[in-house]
Amino acid sequence: MNKSNIKVSPSTQRYRAHPVHSALEKWLQKLSHERPENFRELDDNIRDAYVRLRWNLRYLRARLDKLNPMLVQTKVLNDLNQDLSNLQTNWQNFLSNPKGQWKQLNNYTDNLITHIQALPVYGNKEAWVEYFDDLQSDMNSAIKEAHEIIQNIHKSENTVQEKFQKASQKLEELESEIQAQKTRLDQMLTQQSTTFNTSEQERTERFNESQEQKKNQFETLVKTFEQMKNDVIKKHQTELKSIEEEGKKKSKEIVSQINTQLDKAVEIVGTIVKTTMSGNYQIVANREYKNAWIMRGVAILAFLAMGGMVGYMGSFLNAL
Repeated sequence: MNKSNIKVSPSTQRYRAHPVHSALEKWLQKLSHERPENFRELDDNIRDAYVRLRWNLRYLRARLDKLNPMLVQTKVLNDLNQDLSNLQTNWQNFLSNPKGQWKQLNNYTDNLITHIQALPVYGNKEAWVEYFDDLQSDMNSAIKEAHEIIQNIHKSENTVQEKFQKASQKLEELESEIQAQKTRLDQMLTQQSTTFNTSEQERTERFNESQEQKKNQFETLVKTFEQMKNDVIKKHQTELKSIEEEGKKKSKEIVSQINTQLDKAVEIVGTIVKTTMSGNYQIVANREYKNAWIMRGVAILAFLAMGGMVGYMGSFLNAL
């Protein structure tokens, strides 16, 4: 029999036409593109409130997609639809003042969870499977993003320190968000554990093993990043030592040349003093003798300044 000729029951028709479905899709799209400014720099509680709301909306969609229309109550759908309508005010307040409104957003999410739990749990194995797949997809995306950051650092060394700092911050944020999602999932699994049959529990265990593998991969990336940082610093320290030695060598050569010239000048001045008895020759000789000693002082100061600059660069790189 052609599926297009199958008659849909009135209960199914009413369920599919309910406005809660379109309202939910609208908010899922909206939250995937909107969040407070400088989100990564906000307090952990503020970021957790946003992540918590988004995950519960996604969980609601998974439940609704696999729900048996014969088991659902219209009042429950109406309550959920009203929650989504009330979200507009809560969300705008949170965007404009995250520090002052994150608790209110958490209270809204608590109320939403209460209405989600009113949905029938029978026949929702597929919803949990879809929910787990979404979570694993997000974790894979986070690990891929970390890979890309490390590859970009490896390609360019012009702004090594700045990129190291940004990459470290990004990796810490990704690790914090993954840990927050793992904690939230563990809590939800505990609350819903009585609804699972043996096959569902086995799937949960396989998922946890996969999650542990992803965590180990992430830790390996962090260690690789630290090793790259140490290698770059070591390389620059070696180059600095070479520059320092070359500078000392050149400085010694310059001082030697100046001393040679100074000795010649002293010899000339001595000759002039001995062979001239009157006139301006004595004055000229004294001035040349004085200038020669000034040149020696300048050379010594330049040598000391160059040594100080090289020492400062060495201290700066060691601080990195």
